[in-house]
Amino acid sequence: MSRIHLTDRQWAFIHPLLPPLARTGRPRADDWGTVEGILYVLITGCRWQDLPREYGAPTTVWRRLKRWGEEGVWERIWRAALVALDRQGQLDWSIAFLDGSFAPATKGGDQVGPTKKGKGTTWMLVVDGDGLPLGFHLDSAKVAEVRVAEQTLDTIRVCRGGGRGRPKRRPKTLVADRGYDSGEFRHALRRRGIRMCIPAKRRPSRWHAKLAGRCWPGATSIGSAIQWSGVSPGSETSVACSSAGNTAAASIGASSLWPCCWSVCGGPAPIT
Repeated sequence: MSRIHLTDRQWAFIHPLLPPLARTGRPRADDWGTVEGILYVLITGCRWQDLPREYGAPTTVWRRLKRWGEEGVWERIWRAALVALDRQGQLDWSIAFLDGSFAPATKGGDQVGPTKKGKGTTWMLVVDGDGLPLGFHLDSAKVAEVRVAEQTLDTIRVCRGGGRGRPKRRPKTLVADRGYDSGEFRHALRRRGIRMCIPAKRRPSRWHAKLAGRCWPGATSIGSAIQWSGVSPGSETSVACSSAGNTAAASIGASSLWPCCWSVCGGPAPIT
């Protein structure tokens, strides 16, 4: 069976960003092993009850995922990784890819709405040219994805080194599929100064296959991001989303930091 083990360098980056230990009360389970357990479930897609015991009790690991998501811990680590990557020149701002996905939530919860597919949550992700997540947003599935797209772009916020100046918020070009072909959305991109590569819902008379091919690389980047997030129909995280939308948000936040930490720390944790 595969194992997830964070390297010393990766843990040295993550550990200072975790909440401090409480001075009183029952000491919490080992942070290092618990974080590895969270990553194990998100990467392998296994059920929580099948989590190997070396990572701790499944209920403890799940509660840590949820609690730290509500406290903004995962987002803090993820944004710190983005700042470090940007300082090293490893974020590709020349192009970004945007897409969304549907997660079923039959039991309801926050940010859950009815659709033709049933109750669910829409989550949207925007990644840079190398597939690193720059921003994400969750909303009720009854809201059209094109309406959620602008809110997703608002979540892009990478602080500059030293904390001086305005944070970086926009890539030069945004690639999306034809589902985002909307006059309102195109106007919003022009207002932000972002060039767009969005195929028209109706093929124009001057359509050319070579130009349309520019949009295909986005599918690979978004597919990789979906794999890291673990929020897909039938996954364990999808079950968690059925009880509360903020649990899905925690899962996306935790998984978004992983590829970023992978890049900023020079490589992935060993998976054996």
